[in-house]
Amino acid sequence: MLTSADEAVCDSPKVKLFPLKSAQSAQSADKITTALGRVTRLGLRILLPVLCVGALAACDANRRDAAPGPPNGRSQGTLPEVGDLAEIVAETRAILPRIPAHARPVALPPAGQGSAPRRVLIGEGRLLRPSAFPRLPHKLVVEVYLDRRSPPGGYLSITDVRTAGAKWPLLSGDTKGDRDGAFTYAFRVSDPARRLRYFVLLAVPYEAGGRAFRAFEGYLIHPTRDGALSAQGAIYPIDFGYRQPEPPEPVLAAKALAGRIAELQGQYAAWQALARRLEEHETSAARLREARVPADQAAKQRKDLQEFARRIARIEGERRSAAEAMRGGLLSIYRERTALSATWAAFVNSNGYRWRTPAQRRAAYLPLRTLRASYPRLEEMFTAGEGERSPALAAAREQMEQAVLREEAHVPPAGG
Repeated sequence: MLTSADEAVCDSPKVKLFPLKSAQSAQSADKITTALGRVTRLGLRILLPVLCVGALAACDANRRDAAPGPPNGRSQGTLPEVGDLAEIVAETRAILPRIPAHARPVALPPAGQGSAPRRVLIGEGRLLRPSAFPRLPHKLVVEVYLDRRSPPGGYLSITDVRTAGAKWPLLSGDTKGDRDGAFTYAFRVSDPARRLRYFVLLAVPYEAGGRAFRAFEGYLIHPTRDGALSAQGAIYPIDFGYRQPEPPEPVLAAKALAGRIAELQGQYAAWQALARRLEEHETSAARLREARVPADQAAKQRKDLQEFARRIARIEGERRSAAEAMRGGLLSIYRERTALSATWAAFVNSNGYRWRTPAQRRAAYLPLRTLRASYPRLEEMFTAGEGERSPALAAAREQMEQAVLREEAHVPPAGG
């Protein structure tokens, strides 16, 4: 069922809504393959249904069998064109492979959704076969704004060589899959001239090289001049990030740094134990030196004092080495924590962060926040190890402190 906004767009004489036949679809695939025959195929046509586009293709049956959606057009399965969109996206993905061929699909646990329309993705689109569409811009910057509904509402903000931030409203949509796993969102969109366009957004979790990643792919599809949905129409594949690590880099780095801080605390405990042993040996040696012994025990006293001196020298050497290692560990931790702030700031400006809900953003920052509990112990180690006597160590500590202060500007707010 179309919404009133859909109907307004469909009433335009510039748009005809109905899809091409399967024979036309096959011909379209052949033409695209011929036009871009040098592009290497990586077998994604096989991987595609497993990952999530099969769910989109399955909607082809829904458009014949499913009951019409409610008047607002926002329940699942409201786009009769969704099967044709699936074919076009599959054809396009087959000649523009992005995910490694050896990638293994994975599922991620579900999480909460956002509350209000917000910017969730930014990407760059490039026009396929630009010579066939000389009047269209070759590149677009596409910003996706979605709300919490399912299917979500919102709009695309599109910038090209002619316009900046033009708003393209989402009219109605169809969603399949898990927002925080593999999903396919398909939307009707109205361009500024009130012509009907389509936008398909895919998320594909996968594993490669022992790491988990997530790809966000977009496809902005123009119907052909006669209004048919075909791979022969103008298509903009949009790169929203094909290699978003999950968990993100700052989360992994913060957890790894927490482990190294724990190791350094163990070194500090060992250094303190050496200090206690040194004090005990010095006290015992002083007592022995002051003790009055019979003349026949004087030689043994001297021998025992020499043994104490050897032990004290050995412990002092071990303690100096432990202090040097501790200072080296502190230097490394200060530098890593400084780098972690930069990694977090970069993540905040990524689609992996934008896509997350406010609660998920706070959860991602939690490993960095947890590190703060260790700062008093690090300061204790710095003082005990006479860190001020090392210009490099003192400078690294200052840089870390400044980086953590700057990081406050990128901390997710508690309430939003």
